[in-house]
Amino acid sequence: MEIFKKIAPRFLALALMLVAMNYLYVQLFLESDLQENSPIVNSVRAIPIETTVLYFGESSNTSYSELDVNKNSISQMLNQLLPDEVVSDITKPAAHSGIYKVLMENVSETNNIHTVVVTMNLRSFNADWVYSDLESALQKEILLLQNRPDLYNRFLLSFKGYRPMNDRKRFEKINAWQSSINLQAAGFPAFHNVENWKQTIKENWKGDDMDQRQLALNYTNTFGFNINFNKHPRIINFNEIISIAKQKKWDLVFHILPENIETMEKLVGSDLTKIVLGNARKLARYFSEKGVKVINNVSLNTDKEFSDKAYPTEHYFESGRLAVAQKIKDCFLKGNN
Repeated sequence: MEIFKKIAPRFLALALMLVAMNYLYVQLFLESDLQENSPIVNSVRAIPIETTVLYFGESSNTSYSELDVNKNSISQMLNQLLPDEVVSDITKPAAHSGIYKVLMENVSETNNIHTVVVTMNLRSFNADWVYSDLESALQKEILLLQNRPDLYNRFLLSFKGYRPMNDRKRFEKINAWQSSINLQAAGFPAFHNVENWKQTIKENWKGDDMDQRQLALNYTNTFGFNINFNKHPRIINFNEIISIAKQKKWDLVFHILPENIETMEKLVGSDLTKIVLGNARKLARYFSEKGVKVINNVSLNTDKEFSDKAYPTEHYFESGRLAVAQKIKDCFLKGNN
């Protein structure tokens, strides 16, 4: 007891000092650090006060082709389709549910937003994206926006708390993830894992078009997975997004982006399309049961709607973007019936 009486004032003094230091940091240095390290904060701050629908997206939202007459983004098209709403967006290339979650936490509640539409990209669930070489930069940009004391966030930034990872470590993580996926146990094709599947494609490829063979391998590597709904980081983050929306009293819509089902069926076969369609259905069912409106657009667009085809992407011509916006609009109309 005597010892406690001696050390308690010291702990109290330390706590008060930290509170004071945090206050001074916020007043004197936080803004310049945000502008230097977290410029995405300006997109959050720039949301117009009259916004009623907020759209979170990655490059699928804003990518367009020079051949497009209408180069508007999906969110801009949605804004035109919903004349009674004001749709604004926060778009960050390569973003995923973990990035959206932090950005959502920073959106002011003193606005007119009643609905948030969140992009759900199936590719973001694969190992290559989870351990992308872009991930460190993304995590660095949102570190100062995390829901923690600002001085502590700055401390983590100084000591690279955004988890930088060199290429060797990334490839080790990716290979371990891919090897752990048992496609047979998940009721998918007659291959033990993705590497086994890719080797079979290489051995049985017919024709001398190596670009198409590589694209077939890329599709298999990108979409040959089954989602673990108990511990996948994307699932965890989407569940956190649900909690944030409830706290802020926002209606929530998840929309699953279209994938090029037509091309992957042609190059790889029905086993892969079954996996993709199955994962999309499972996502829709899982989050619908949690009370979220889920729009499953995974097979919405045909090959002709995809503008970038050298690698699996979610970049669409204007007709593809409009089709996605139309489906989201239909969800709003049904919700008003």
